[in-house]
Amino acid sequence: MGYAVEAFAAVGTVGALVVALWVFFHNERVRRSEERREQAELITGWLMEHVTSKYEKEVNHYVYVALGNASEVVVYDLLVVVTCKRADTPHKARDEMGSIVDTEPHEFEPARDRLARTRLSVLRNGQWKVLVPLSHSSVTADDLDIFFRDHRGVYWRRSIRGSLVVIPISRAEADRDPDAVVRAAERQLGVSEAPVKTDIRYLRHVDWRPT
Repeated sequence: MGYAVEAFAAVGTVGALVVALWVFFHNERVRRSEERREQAELITGWLMEHVTSKYEKEVNHYVYVALGNASEVVVYDLLVVVTCKRADTPHKARDEMGSIVDTEPHEFEPARDRLARTRLSVLRNGQWKVLVPLSHSSVTADDLDIFFRDHRGVYWRRSIRGSLVVIPISRAEADRDPDAVVRAAERQLGVSEAPVKTDIRYLRHVDWRPT
């Protein structure tokens, strides 16, 4: 009888240890997950104004996207994706004399015009804006998604509505394919015939205005 009691007690002790270990590792996973989200939650973006210029017959059409990094560390490998729709009327442009002029209408071709993408290598702390080139003056920016990698190597997708989800890109995949974040975005938002812009000169402080 004593042996049986001791056996049951031993089993109970082992069971309690297993439960304690499970609780510990579960709490550690939750803690690490929350820590990963802490920085990602501090990355935000929103659509600002359209900017359209005309020089002779050439029209350049852009939208400013605001990017905020309220964390103390940089984030990497940003892909800014603007989803566009057909404008009700073509955007007017400012010409080289500073006058506001009309622009020619264009047909909306989804494969070419629906997505506009700009890529940045890093985003440091602060409020910034990036100039995203759009296909032509007959499109209007309608939605925004930001893909980025945090300092722990985790990729995220942040929507203009505030949702935040992890993107399954491993470090090995990112090392093997420099465009892994672009391909991940295409799997979620669709492909585009328009090239991905990578010009860091498009990035300005959010309060910058042309002189």
